[in-house]
Amino acid sequence: MILSFQEIFNIIVISVSITLTVYHVFVFIGRRNKSELYYLYFAAFGLFFSVYMLFTCKLRNYIFPSDNERMLLSPIITYFSYVLMQWFAFEVFKILLEFNIKNKKFLYPYYLPFVGQFFSMISSYFTGYDYYIKNVYWLTTVFAAIGPIYMIILFINHILRNKLYKVRSIQIVFSGWLILACDFFLEELLPSLGIDYPFRETYFGSGLSLLVYAFALSDRFNREYSELTSLRYDLEEKVVSRTREITLLNEQKSALFINIAHEIRTPATLLQNYINKLFKKYTGDKDILIVKSNIDKLVKDMVNFLDTEKIEQGRLCYDDRHRIDITGYLNEKADLIVPTLSLKRLNLIKNIASGLEITSNIHAIDRIFNNLLDNAIRYTPENGSITIEANSSANSEIKFNIIDTGSGIPDVMQEHIFDKYYQISHQKGNYQGIGMGLFITKSIVENLGGKILFKSEHTGTTFTVTLPVSSGGQYYSYKEILKKESRADITPEIIYNSHGTFCTDLKTILLVEDNYELLNSIKEFLLSDYNVLCAINGENAFELLKQNEVNLIVSDIMMDVMDGYEFLNRIRAESRYTHIPFIFLTAKSGLSEEIRGLSAGAIDFIQKPFSLDILKSRIQSILLYNELLLKTYDLQKYKAIGTLTASICHEILNPLSGIKGPLEIIKKISQDCGLKNDSYDQGIHFINENANRIADIVGTMRSLFHGDLFLSEIIDLQAFLLPLLKIFSDKYKHCIQLSLSIDEPLLVYSNKKGLTQIIINLLNNAAEAISTKGSIIIKAAKNDNIILTIEDTGCGIAKTHLDKIFDLEFSTKKKSGGTGLGLFIVKEMADRLSIKLSVKSEIGKGTEISLTFPPAHSQMKLIQRSI
Repeated sequence: MILSFQEIFNIIVISVSITLTVYHVFVFIGRRNKSELYYLYFAAFGLFFSVYMLFTCKLRNYIFPSDNERMLLSPIITYFSYVLMQWFAFEVFKILLEFNIKNKKFLYPYYLPFVGQFFSMISSYFTGYDYYIKNVYWLTTVFAAIGPIYMIILFINHILRNKLYKVRSIQIVFSGWLILACDFFLEELLPSLGIDYPFRETYFGSGLSLLVYAFALSDRFNREYSELTSLRYDLEEKVVSRTREITLLNEQKSALFINIAHEIRTPATLLQNYINKLFKKYTGDKDILIVKSNIDKLVKDMVNFLDTEKIEQGRLCYDDRHRIDITGYLNEKADLIVPTLSLKRLNLIKNIASGLEITSNIHAIDRIFNNLLDNAIRYTPENGSITIEANSSANSEIKFNIIDTGSGIPDVMQEHIFDKYYQISHQKGNYQGIGMGLFITKSIVENLGGKILFKSEHTGTTFTVTLPVSSGGQYYSYKEILKKESRADITPEIIYNSHGTFCTDLKTILLVEDNYELLNSIKEFLLSDYNVLCAINGENAFELLKQNEVNLIVSDIMMDVMDGYEFLNRIRAESRYTHIPFIFLTAKSGLSEEIRGLSAGAIDFIQKPFSLDILKSRIQSILLYNELLLKTYDLQKYKAIGTLTASICHEILNPLSGIKGPLEIIKKISQDCGLKNDSYDQGIHFINENANRIADIVGTMRSLFHGDLFLSEIIDLQAFLLPLLKIFSDKYKHCIQLSLSIDEPLLVYSNKKGLTQIIINLLNNAAEAISTKGSIIIKAAKNDNIILTIEDTGCGIAKTHLDKIFDLEFSTKKKSGGTGLGLFIVKEMADRLSIKLSVKSEIGKGTEISLTFPPAHSQMKLIQRSI
């Protein structure tokens, strides 16, 4: 069986139609949007179009080989597929052409021809199929054509009346109709002109128009998608713009609040510090207590506002934790609130277990109990009671209960009491508050790894806080952590210079603060441990910095003339000041301000109000870290010096070989010639001996920096020291008297080269400490160990320097060119030879350095030492 071209082409058209049908079904299922039913309509249109094509072309002969079957079933299937195809096509075109007819009567001419077509088709069963084809089929064709023609007329009228001919999807649909019309006329016209039309008896035009309609649907979808994308983009732009406006407005509000806070918190901090000092002095004064409670409330509310912001940004954390005597803390806290309870005629009941300890942050715990006790006092009426309970549980936890006999929390409010800004209202009383205390308390408890619960009835409320005990940490009592020392009275006129004498042994702190009272308060607090320079703005501070050596700077931000940021930028621009740590101490708060400060180069950012103890601890920690950093830098520097020294040693040894070689030749020539001169021989011997000593020293230096092995030998101290003393006696014979005192022969087991290096450096140091005339005494004695002592009558060493003299680069003679390397080498060499060093010194009297050699039995066990 060979298929004709027309049959093959129709198979292709039908296949394309079925493919489009399946595709649009899946599109509709995937989108699941009832407003896009046109995908389903188009799928139905394509399906019935395929059926219609199949049963109206020659392919039906393959489906119904029998003539009886064709005559019986073909008209019915053709009719229904055609009608349904027309109906779904009409629905698709209505959507594509945006056609919405309000008067349904206009649709009657479209539906009535379907009825005529039905009856003309049924007549084939009564008159016979051949009679139907010859006499009735033309009528069926007319009825079939009336519906589409009427539909096209309706659509064209709609397009013209609404001027939709510029719409792209409508133009595409109209081009599909033209394709269909052209195919129909060409199929009828060309054969009459004797021209063979290649697509005769095919559905070329119908298939092509179907593809055009599908393209129209796709174009509509793309247009809707573009409009939606554009709408979304415009909406996002508006949202971003509005968000930017709101953010700017919030930043302006925050800036306004920070400026207000700067004006309030600084004096509030001062008031709080001094009223606490006054309250300790006059504990029973009710007026002072009232003032204190109101100042505390003012500071607490400001801190709560700022802590709420920190909680929302995830920045409120308490990582600095210590081992705390919680029993002592609670007893102290109970004693502090007794005066307040007495004013309200409240009773205090304590049930605190002894020996309770916890590893936590005392300031966090203080915030928790301050808030809970404050609420208990506020909501408990006169003659009521407050109970503080604390005990340990079986799960390595400590449980705290704060119990009051107040009016309780209404049931409808209990689920909201930990919400931010939520306040409990009561009809029986007016209680002031801003609704942040319990929100912050819950956040702090959870930050510490604990939990907080409550139980409330009309007879009172119980808050239960459970915290993990943890372990480790340095132990502190409550008083040690929260200790605040009293300082001198306010002296606002002292603002540029430190109070008292300037001590060279102390680090120097530069304070920059435009509030005189706060500036003087911080200065007085730090003076016991530091030299303190004071300035009221960045410009004054920079002038002080030029005139003094400063170890750390603490500065406010908002100041006149030159603010903190400008001051910091100016410091960082000068290379000689870049190493100085910088701390911002300011009322400005918020994550953006903190990031700005730290990004500018500050090492810490402390917000007001603050604890003077915390400020002092931060300063100590930063200075210690900076000192360790400098030592690390020095070690790296001297490591490089070691490498350089090894190279220099190599260069020194070469000319030494050039000295020792000719000396041997000279000595041999003098012997051959019979020259006998004691002075001549002694000079040659002296040159040779000192050349050997230089070689030994150079070798020792190289071994010290390169970690070579130190070979030990038995050394007679007296015989070892006499040549060294002769060298020094010749050099300093006019100003220094050298003496050696060794009662008996003393033998030590050590490295001769290394020991030579130690003695030479110590004798040099002793000689340099004697300004005009003096003496150096070298003694050796034996007890359990052999001890060698070098004692001078020089200027002496200050007690504050005694523990530093062996440190790398430390020198009391830097102005005269001292490097601090000599005693460092002595200490390093002594450690490698197991020699213990000890120093005694007194200013104006002299210095005594002792070398204690290891016991003889341990010396003999070691033949050599490595690093």
